[in-house]
Amino acid sequence: MCVIGDDSGLDETAKIRISFLELEPVDTDGAPTRSAIIAPRFCARTLRLTRLARPFSFVDFHRYMKAGPISPTHQYPLDTMLDALSLFKRNINQLFGISVDIMNTGRSLQLLSSSMQILAINGVAQAAKIGGGKGRPILALVEILNQTPREIKPEVEAIEQVCAELARLTAHSSNIVWRYYQLIAGVLAAMPQGGQSSCLADRHQSSHLRFTTLEDITLLMSDPTFQLGEPLERDNRRSIAAICQANLTELHARLSETLRCLNDTGRALHGLKMIGLTARYMAFCIASEAAALDEGGMNFKTLATEIGHVVDELDARTRAMKNSIDDGQSLVELLLKGNSDAKQNTLQ
Repeated sequence: MCVIGDDSGLDETAKIRISFLELEPVDTDGAPTRSAIIAPRFCARTLRLTRLARPFSFVDFHRYMKAGPISPTHQYPLDTMLDALSLFKRNINQLFGISVDIMNTGRSLQLLSSSMQILAINGVAQAAKIGGGKGRPILALVEILNQTPREIKPEVEAIEQVCAELARLTAHSSNIVWRYYQLIAGVLAAMPQGGQSSCLADRHQSSHLRFTTLEDITLLMSDPTFQLGEPLERDNRRSIAAICQANLTELHARLSETLRCLNDTGRALHGLKMIGLTARYMAFCIASEAAALDEGGMNFKTLATEIGHVVDELDARTRAMKNSIDDGQSLVELLLKGNSDAKQNTLQ
């Protein structure tokens, strides 16, 4: 529904230069929505729009904004004010990339478990062929080794579940911060200049506004310029700021859950490391027993070597996961404090 007041005194440029602020770009189920609050930038004339008549993207908003200032411009550039938030957003995208790396490495552990099981079964078959009781020590060792894949499987499955949850949380966080960034950018672009008392007009004060904490939004809402304008403008501004607060609160909740998942994954990796150490010790014992055998000794030396290779690969992959987990934990702890890491800037 669109209700327009008397616009006979407005030219076409003035009619279209309106701040379009998209509130819900993607619902939690992934379905796009087109709800919007529109803050008209004229004095006495009012435009109300509760639902867009056609799809409208934030690209359109930037195109209209580039046509020129809607109101007296801020002394401090909008892009500079959003630098910290842009880096904050990139860091969350980087966190999603880290979670995907962890998930893919976790899934590859199933292949190592299968390789270990095949080697153990082959060892049992070879040891059973040795006569005269000489193969009993090796048979006992490979039977113990045969339990290793059964021990690895539940650990790997637990890691896969946590990694899937981790990827879901970080993807949701990326969606939230994308929407939040647009809302903050829209509010700042629509803010009028209120004089020298405004923190947005003060270069030193505005440079400390990162918009990554609830305190920053509270400071923005308490700014004198926030209360300027027509009643509809003020209502829209307050509504959008409230949505920003809700988005940031939800984002912090998701980041806290992400940190929990990273900690759970790290603990599960410790269990895999201990299983790998046991398998390596079994391989060493098998190689020692094989040295005393004439019949089939070479086969068991080869078996011990292959087991060592599988354990080496297990160690390499768990070490890569551990490094990614450490990076993710450090990054999440920074983000929860409203800080950013300038080194984590590979993803845009």
